[in-house]
Amino acid sequence: MSEKRREIRAKQRATEILSRSHYDIINSDNEVFSIIALRRIEARLIRVVLDKASEVEKDIVRKIKNPMNCTKEIWIKKIDRQDFDVVEIK
Repeated sequence: MSEKRREIRAKQRATEILSRSHYDIINSDNEVFSIIALRRIEARLIRVVLDKASEVEKDIVRKIKNPMNCTKEIWIKKIDRQDFDVVEIK
């Protein structure tokens, strides 16, 4: 499977997981975050990556200021695993 197709599938899978947890989803793709997930009292800014998160990607996410009740996360989809490794960036 091509990288682009894997990336699209990973974003769809992340959206499904969040939807099942009763988040409202905004597909972002604004070059920093792939998904913005919202619930009544919280928000999650999520970047979906394949295989591993580089230090450059972590730094890009880290530089974004986030309001209270909002987390910044990188969801890592590895080719040999069905679920994601989730890294919260402070």
